Amino acid sequence: YHRALEIEPSNADAEEKYAAAVLRIESTTRRVERMAEAVDSPDEYSAFRRNPVSAAFWSVIPGFGQLYNHEYEKGLAMLGAAMLLMAWLLSKLLSYSGASLIAGARNPRLDPERAREVVEGYGALDWTLIVLAIVAYLAIWVFSVFDAYRVCAEQSREADDLGVELGAGR
Repeated sequence: YHRALEIEPSNADAEEKYAAAVLRIESTTRRVERMAEAVDSPDEYSAFRRNPVSAAFWSVIPGFGQLYNHEYEKGLAMLGAAMLLMAWLLSKLLSYSGASLIAGARNPRLDPERAREVVEGYGALDWTLIVLAIVAYLAIWVFSVFDAYRVCAEQSREADDLGVELGAGR
């Protein structure tokens, strides 16, 4: 195919077949290298034991599935973003609901006027930000579940090809 491209550089069919051959050779070379590494250093390799469904299950808390898949940076980033969003949402919603309860209370020890000011202070911008934060949290959660499943399935397929998994120490 390389020779055909030298003769006729605009031959799309030869270019496509040449690219497919290069990719196949690269994939095979990579597998052979991984298998040689596994034979040379068996302590750094282990049988593949992770399950894609378990990875998705762990992602009930965003980022935990990525940690399960040994994608520590991605997992911690997702977990941090999700926790910050959740903390902000809870602070806004709990302060609103608490102020709403106090505003309607007849207890003299509570300050219903201040609570009414808090409740009335929630305008369209606050509610828009709350809705956007909920949507962002749900997007992170859904992505976390699907990404954890997809990555674990990909790792599983690669491990099935090789019969071993690259250990956590590498």
